[in-house]
Amino acid sequence: MGAHAAVPVRTARRSGTGRGGTGNGAGNPAYGPTRSTATPRAIGVLSATLGLIYGLYVGLVDRRGGDLLAGNVWLGVLCGVLFTALFAAVWQALRGAAPGARALGFAVLTGIAMGFLASRGDGSVLSSAALGLAVGAGIGVSAYYYFSSRAD
Repeated sequence: MGAHAAVPVRTARRSGTGRGGTGNGAGNPAYGPTRSTATPRAIGVLSATLGLIYGLYVGLVDRRGGDLLAGNVWLGVLCGVLFTALFAAVWQALRGAAPGARALGFAVLTGIAMGFLASRGDGSVLSSAALGLAVGAGIGVSAYYYFSSRAD
């Protein structure tokens, strides 16, 4: 009956100096990286994997069914490296922030990335912007749910 009480619970640190956090949780130091199990190596692997996939996809979309040229490859490499750096920067900068700020950061990153990807195809500027806004909004809602359900 009392087995559930034996599970240790981590609480947020109020000092803002614990476990790599800076206490910049949008004015509330109760938010912090207390529930995060992601190590810096895991974040590096995740951001590199997502950057590789995004870069390959940008290079293939930019081809538009034609031959693969050196420009397509360089665009894919550049976009992959840029996405990797931005993903890691957003994760690192917002890891101690409130769930809404974290969700907004990933929504903006994803919306811009998908809007750019759509612009490389045959779509218009308005359709690319609409797709970027729609995908960014969907990711924002999903990320908010994910981060707020894991906040202390």
